[in-house]
Amino acid sequence: MSLRRKILDNLNLDGIAEKLEIAGPGFINIFLSKDWLANGANSALQAVNFGIKTANPQTIVVDYSSPNVAKEMHVGTCVQPLLVMRWCVL
Repeated sequence: MSLRRKILDNLNLDGIAEKLEIAGPGFINIFLSKDWLANGANSALQAVNFGIKTANPQTIVVDYSSPNVAKEMHVGTCVQPLLVMRWCVL
């Protein structure tokens, strides 16, 4: 018996997943229940701060740099500013 089959046989996702299937070498697909997702989304939307608890609220300074316009632009030029932008949103 394969490891994936053993995992599926012992995995209890009643009410969370609609179906489970083995998909290719090393992969297990888990199809989440629409009802479970909807209930989780509704609970998060009704909770203060979407249900995220902050133990120690604090201010964090993020140094944001822009691309060097004097250099040739490439994909790597945009990575750092985009990541910093996302961190600031979080």
